[in-house]
Amino acid sequence: MAYNCSECGCKPVLTSGERIYPNRPELFIKKFYLCKCGAYVGCHNGTYNALGSPAGFELRKLRMAVHALFDPLWKRKMTFGFTKKDARSRGYAWLAKEMGIELKKCHVSQFNLSQCRQALKILNNLKRTKS
Repeated sequence: MAYNCSECGCKPVLTSGERIYPNRPELFIKKFYLCKCGAYVGCHNGTYNALGSPAGFELRKLRMAVHALFDPLWKRKMTFGFTKKDARSRGYAWLAKEMGIELKKCHVSQFNLSQCRQALKILNNLKRTKS
């Protein structure tokens, strides 16, 4: 399953890690979806299910930055007895509310550039208030 490209809206095609990372033999067997604009996304291990929507360099970088701030928040809930699923769900519900978007549209792997910037602002503000 592949999502339309976050960069240009086109439908990506399935390819191998060898095409995406020609100098990384350890990634050759991994599956990716690659768009004609050059954006790409990996697949869940052993499947053809995309990890999100294809993204170019800047968007991938911003999504990683969001995950770096967001993931520790929901993972911390697991230390209070929440299951991973519940902790993550509550984290996304909170982020969706803060961003003013529907919960079903709130997932870092689907965010565009402006949504990533908005999430980073929210998460950085939260970090500052807790410091």
